Amino acid sequence: MIAGLVLLIGRLWPTPALASDWGTVQLSGATWHGVDVFYNGTDWTYTVNDSGYGYQWQCVELVQRFYKQVIWSGYDTHWPRIADAFQMFDDPDKDIQPLANGSARQPVWGDVLVFDRQEDWPSGHVAIVSRVANGRVYFVQQNVAQIASDSLPVDTQNHIGRDGASGVQYPPVRGWLHSPRNGGYATVNLGGYVVNARNGAAVPGALVVLDAGTPGGARVTTTDSSGWYWFAAVPQGELSVRALAPGFDSAANHVSLRSNALAYAPMLELQSSS
Repeated sequence: MIAGLVLLIGRLWPTPALASDWGTVQLSGATWHGVDVFYNGTDWTYTVNDSGYGYQWQCVELVQRFYKQVIWSGYDTHWPRIADAFQMFDDPDKDIQPLANGSARQPVWGDVLVFDRQEDWPSGHVAIVSRVANGRVYFVQQNVAQIASDSLPVDTQNHIGRDGASGVQYPPVRGWLHSPRNGGYATVNLGGYVVNARNGAAVPGALVVLDAGTPGGARVTTTDSSGWYWFAAVPQGELSVRALAPGFDSAANHVSLRSNALAYAPMLELQSSS
């Protein structure tokens, strides 16, 4: 929640008792195609040395590390003129675009949700969108106690609410930040769910192949433990997607991507080959 306020204003918060598992990986970046999320204990005011991307392990540190390591290496490790998380919406780094809550363009994977400040969130908060599905925006975050991932409701006008699935009441969402280097709105993120067609069980570790029908246009990923697969920044056009796993067969699924937002491929059903 704090973006370095502790030292920038020349005073220190009282040092709380440090949680024994402080600094451990709370959520692996492999689960959401990002970077590791670290645990900052139950006292959100706690911070120590700069990780190279911000004070450990505040919410802004996660965003700055993600954008530098995943989106574009040319971003600053510390976004300029930012003392508190909520200010990221007013003064984003370089060409990042701020889009107000309720914008016509839906948030996509990799966008940054920016929450306003309020009495019990004096620095506001930031989090990273991991996907949008079924009327909810899913996101990952640092420094909200044990809640490394959560979701909020979003309506058909792209207005994001405040009631987290975890039970946390978040501050109002000011909007989200989008980088043109995050695929841009001329491309989409493509996700889907792989199941065993016989019993509906998820198939983790299945190989998923996306083919754009052009030389070098094939891309490969694998499904996670819940059977989800994900491709970031997929060009619009005519595509096919198929899944492969030992003991299963799958036909190619045709996908026509014409949207300017998040897209979901048809479910890939794996039939037992035995």
